[in-house]
Amino acid sequence: MTTNSVYLTKQFQHSSSLVFKAFTTPEYVMQWFGPINTKMVNAVMTFEVGGTYAFELERPDGSTFSIKGEYTVIEPPYRLEFTVSYEGLPAAIAKPSVVTIVLEALEEGTELRFQQAFTTLPANMEGRTKSWELMFERLGQLEL
Repeated sequence: MTTNSVYLTKQFQHSSSLVFKAFTTPEYVMQWFGPINTKMVNAVMTFEVGGTYAFELERPDGSTFSIKGEYTVIEPPYRLEFTVSYEGLPAAIAKPSVVTIVLEALEEGTELRFQQAFTTLPANMEGRTKSWELMFERLGQLEL
């Protein structure tokens, strides 16, 4: 493990195929993805290796920022990798990264192993970890 990464493990009651779908379907992603106090207002996804995604998020003051990237590995329903870039955030916060998601089927539900790896250490790693934890809590509450 590197110190330039966020690592999380989370268990869901849903099957790995449903958890995978929550990461790969715009109408589901819009319900759980994004930092606290933001609302996703648009999600465009071309879900294929080499395909891209673009999420537009709105802050309470009405200003927006975007999270964009490219899918690099897609192995349904067990593995997903994609790049993450930010637009509209301060440079100290908006470091590019690579996210790796591994899903493992359990007797009841799924275990998610998550890593967000940065080439350069970004500001507020603890806040990033907390943000992903909150997002995964919202994902776990979805009716899939």
